[in-house]
Amino acid sequence: MGREERRKLVSCFSFHAWGGMVPTQNARGHMPFGPCRGPGLHAILCNVKNFTKNGDPALDPLNGFALLLVDDHPLFRDGLAAALRHQAPGLRVQAVGSPAEAIDLLAGHGEGESEGFDLVLLDYRLPGMDGLRCAALLMAQHPGMGVGLMSGVDDPTLARRTQDAGLVAYLPKTLEVPALLAQLRQLAEGEPSFAVAAQPPDAEQPTGPYGLTARQIDVLHMLASGGSNKEIARAMGISPGTVKNHLNAIFTKMGAANRVQAVMMAQAVVREAT
Repeated sequence: MGREERRKLVSCFSFHAWGGMVPTQNARGHMPFGPCRGPGLHAILCNVKNFTKNGDPALDPLNGFALLLVDDHPLFRDGLAAALRHQAPGLRVQAVGSPAEAIDLLAGHGEGESEGFDLVLLDYRLPGMDGLRCAALLMAQHPGMGVGLMSGVDDPTLARRTQDAGLVAYLPKTLEVPALLAQLRQLAEGEPSFAVAAQPPDAEQPTGPYGLTARQIDVLHMLASGGSNKEIARAMGISPGTVKNHLNAIFTKMGAANRVQAVMMAQAVVREAT
């Protein structure tokens, strides 16, 4: 099956989380938002995910995916753009420093490429207006384009407010680049992403057996189910390195000598809890 045939296969699929607005395929094979109808959509989505799992390079979600970063801190903005380009060469990244520049670029008046962005990621704190206000303006002007928010603000309500405002993503700035790329791939496949901020292993108060935090208990449950570090990282929206840090802290608290012993102890903890 050729690339164009596969693109026809994924031309639309239903996703109910957006209250009637569901992804439809654009010219590059990615999934902006728009109305979509048709029979057998769940089966189509399953076929798409099967192709992706099998590693077909023609269906790499970030190949040709166009991202616009909007952040007024040059060091963060340019550093992140460079890191994303380095680790995902097929990803198209452009960065600007203000809402005005983004609005001009998307309207075709700014410098650089102005057409065909799949996703705009806005910093929450921007000069002139906050990210949510800017997002509302961009969504009104470009209804087929995904808009998300990035923030370093310690506000536990921000992810929910972002979702309630109709955005497709909330990505904390504390995410490491591999974890951020995992969220971008999820978005490129047409699924929303509201990641949680990564925390140091001991940042939370102990709440469970062996003095484990709630976050460590989540890791322990996935470990007991046989999850690998990469699988746990993807499920939790963190990097494999952060998972490794959690596991080291868990092993120390539980007195486990190695992963096998920790898995056996974790399974015993899960059985007792159920």
